[in-house]
Amino acid sequence: MVHRTRKMTFRLTEEEYRKIKEKVKDAGISQQQFLLKTALEKEIIHIKEFQELILQIKRIGININQITKHMNESDIITDTEIFQIKGGLDKIWQLLNQSKIHIPK
Repeated sequence: MVHRTRKMTFRLTEEEYRKIKEKVKDAGISQQQFLLKTALEKEIIHIKEFQELILQIKRIGININQITKHMNESDIITDTEIFQIKGGLDKIWQLLNQSKIHIPK
């Protein structure tokens, strides 16, 4: 266990205080852990950043299920159906490229 003997204090505006408290709550860790990780430049991953990605993956799943059903009924897949899946995959790729998440080595 780390024995911390030093203390730091600093002043904030009401808005800064509210934002930090909200981020601490969203991170699901103690305020001390949050501030230490942030100050020491360690990554904090927010699951909320992945909501759009999850939505796109669900949409692709729905499209694949519809295409599978259609294929079982008619043995034909249309260009439109293929483009729907490709469009969804392109959207996921864009979201991943925009992500600030870095995988530590």
